[in-house]
Amino acid sequence: MKLNISLTIIALFAGLLALTDATVLYDRDLTLHSLASASSTSTTGTCANNTCSPAGAVDNFNDPDATAWISNPSPTCAQSEYFHADWNTTIGPVKLGVIRFQFGDRASNRATLSYVQPDGVLVPTTIGMVGNDTDHFYYFNMENAGLAPVATGVRITFTELVANNGLCYVSLLEIEGFATDGNLPSQKLSSGAIAGAVIGSIAGAVILGSASYFFYKRMHHKRVQQQVMLQSLTREA
Repeated sequence: MKLNISLTIIALFAGLLALTDATVLYDRDLTLHSLASASSTSTTGTCANNTCSPAGAVDNFNDPDATAWISNPSPTCAQSEYFHADWNTTIGPVKLGVIRFQFGDRASNRATLSYVQPDGVLVPTTIGMVGNDTDHFYYFNMENAGLAPVATGVRITFTELVANNGLCYVSLLEIEGFATDGNLPSQKLSSGAIAGAVIGSIAGAVILGSASYFFYKRMHHKRVQQQVMLQSLTREA
């Protein structure tokens, strides 16, 4: 019986690790050479000859270059512009962990993320972008939000565009996407909630198993063994 209790604890701890020990795979850019599109594209001035097309933002990995997507400049600001990257034909459906991007010479004050399901449905998220002063990327961290949706693409929608020198537009220098290998749920559930549920199951298994095993032992021996087990569980948790 004691062996069965130990095996139960080990199995439940393994389940806890499988649910919470997720890793973002930063060695492979999902958006690299993906099918890129946008709500509008500048084709005038330095952007003539298709030099500012959406493809310029998905042509490098971890090495942003001078090529960028630039939306159509206008004296008045559009309500929104979007950039869309689809990796369904290059990679296929994957569990999405992180999307990050760099602005070009013109940023917007706000950006929101949506992901594309394998059936083509666009699903908006409420994840806010977080800037990183070290690498100058803005991050949408799905994994930190407790999400790992299976996706074939993403769309970033830029709002609150900024006018300067009589022109309003937004520029995207680079976008990168990364999968996660974690067993996170497709619906939002924090890792703390997952851990609490599994630890609760472990505690329940210990109590039930202990009652069965120590039923035939002296009461003093029962108390000592229970204290040892609970201390061990506390240290591992």
